[in-house]
Amino acid sequence: MMTTQFGNPYHDTHFFCIYWWKPLLKKLEIEYRRPYNMRHTFATNMLYKQLCTPLELSQYLGHSNTRMIYDVYVSYIEGHFLNFKTDISLYT
Repeated sequence: MMTTQFGNPYHDTHFFCIYWWKPLLKKLEIEYRRPYNMRHTFATNMLYKQLCTPLELSQYLGHSNTRMIYDVYVSYIEGHFLNFKTDISLYT
């Protein structure tokens, strides 16, 4: 995560979005959306496409446990929980 010189995360209107995020979306011809929204898109896709377990996703997103994953993304988990593939390697 990019942080300011004070150790705080950059917000949508700060350096990251102005100099990196907005130009990247423009180059990819993607309508503007906040980086935080893309976090939800990432999480939803990872679960829906069964690319990771809820435990793995909670670790990717920096949560201390899986409670947030189940609270926020439960509609994408229901019906798929027993079919999660745990042998997938994202970096091979």
